[in-house]
Amino acid sequence: MKFIQHIIIGIIIGISNIVPGVSAGTMFVILGIFKKLIDQVELCLNEVKIMLKNITKFREKDGGINAIGIMFKNIFMSQKTFLIPIAIGMAFAIYFIAKLFSVLNPEQILYRNYIFLGLVLGGIPTLFKELKKGTDIKNIKERNINIYVFMAIGFAMMLGLYLLKVNGLGLRKVGYEELSVAMSIPLFLVGAIAAASMVIPGISGSMVVLILGYYELMTASISKLNMVFIIPFAIGILVGILAILKIIKYLLDKHYTRTYSCIVGFVVGSLLMVFPGLPIGIIGYIITVICIIIGIMLSYMVEKYSEKIQD
Repeated sequence: MKFIQHIIIGIIIGISNIVPGVSAGTMFVILGIFKKLIDQVELCLNEVKIMLKNITKFREKDGGINAIGIMFKNIFMSQKTFLIPIAIGMAFAIYFIAKLFSVLNPEQILYRNYIFLGLVLGGIPTLFKELKKGTDIKNIKERNINIYVFMAIGFAMMLGLYLLKVNGLGLRKVGYEELSVAMSIPLFLVGAIAAASMVIPGISGSMVVLILGYYELMTASISKLNMVFIIPFAIGILVGILAILKIIKYLLDKHYTRTYSCIVGFVVGSLLMVFPGLPIGIIGYIITVICIIIGIMLSYMVEKYSEKIQD
C-alpha cells in the first residue's frame, strides 16, 4: 500500500517539476516528507560511502563487484517503499504529463497555472506550521526578528528571479536541432543547477532551466526519449540533488528557524513566478477563480493525504 501511495506522491512532484514557476521542493514540504527525503537520501549516501571503503578492502578479483552489489541491495531494501516508488511516479509524470502539456493551447496553460497558483497558496499555512517547530532560537524577540529578516531575504531572491523572467534576461534559447554529444558537459551542468534549485522549496527547477535557455530543448528531448540529452542531464540532476540535500540538511540541523524562514520567503515569492498573467473577459475571471479554489482544495487534500500516510 505504501508503494502505491508513494507512487502517487511521485506523480504529484513530477507534475510540479514540469510547470515553470512551480517548485517540487514546495510539494515535498506540503506533502510533509521534505525532512524524511533528506534523511533517506543521506542513508543512501552512507551506503555509497561504505561501498567505496569496501572496494579498497576487498582484494579478491570480484571484490569490487560484490561491494557494489551489496550497496544496491541495501539501498533497494531500505527504499523499496519510499524513494523508489517516488522516483517511478516522478518518471511517469515527467514523461506522460510532458506530452499532455505540450498540446495545451495558451488559454489552457493559463488556467493550468492558476490551479498550481492555488496549490502553492494552499500550502503556505503548512509552511508556517513547520516554522513554529523550530526551537534553535530560545529568545522570542530574537526568534521573531530572524524569522522576518530571513523571510525577507528569501522573498527578495525570488523577486530577483521574477525580474529576470519578466525582463527576458535569460540566456539564449537552445533549440532541439542544436542537440549533440558535444553538449554533454553543458547539459550536465544545467541538470545539476536545475536539480539543486528544484529541491529548494519555492524555487522552480523548470523556471531555472527556462532562464538558462534549455526548457524547450528539455521538453522536446524528454517527449522523444532522446538519450543524447537525457543521460548527461539525468547524471547532472543526480549530482545536484545529492549536493544540495547535504547542504540543506546541515542548515536545518544547525539553523532551523533561519533556514525555514528563508524557505517560507522562497515559497511566498514563488507566487510571482507561478502567476501567469490576468485572464480575459468576465468568463475568464470566473474560470480563474474556480481554478485557484481547485488548487487550494487540492493542496488541502494532498496535505491530509500525506498526514494519513505518515500515520
